[in-house]
Amino acid sequence: MTTTKPIIFKPKLHAPQGINNYSGEVFRCFTNGDTLSFEFTLQDEDGDAIDTSGVVVSIVMSDKLVTDSCDNESQQIDVTIPLFDADTAVFKGEINSAQTESLPNGLIYAMAKYTVDGTSHIIDMCLLEVYPSLICIS
Repeated sequence: MTTTKPIIFKPKLHAPQGINNYSGEVFRCFTNGDTLSFEFTLQDEDGDAIDTSGVVVSIVMSDKLVTDSCDNESQQIDVTIPLFDADTAVFKGEINSAQTESLPNGLIYAMAKYTVDGTSHIIDMCLLEVYPSLICIS
């Protein structure tokens, strides 16, 4: 991938699919066992799709801030979001229910990144809240 213009990253986070039905397109919380769908578009500053040759988009979720030399104590998932349409530079994918089930309850760190030629570029980083799939009230 060669480009002289800055890359504009346009994420679209769909509402989790699972036991809770959240309204709207943007969410900051989900329940263990939900499926999370993602769509990312990579464009230059003029709104044109970039060359996606060699570009890998991924999402990392972890209960601790970690670096590329990962902390073995952290609970994390790292999911590659596959290229959906090369002509429009759209990547679509999901984190499935089995993967979200493995995350601990509470606040977790989420990072979206793209990698090209072995170099990772952080696109967005935020805190998300994970709720248990079953809450017992006594």
